[in-house]
Amino acid sequence: MLALWRFFAGDSRIAPVGIALALTLAALGVHFGYDQRLVAATLTGVLVATLAVASRE
Repeated sequence: MLALWRFFAGDSRIAPVGIALALTLAALGVHFGYDQRLVAATLTGVLVATLAVASRE
């Protein structure tokens, strides 16, 4: 299991949490009928922030 974690997450703790958060927010946005542009911007923003934080990890 540890080898799979290292392969997918690159031994990062923040990246999987950020990706899960971005996907959850996008799914909730679609479910509650928010504008597609807002959902896309939120998804993109959270993923970019996750990348930025994970690169400093």
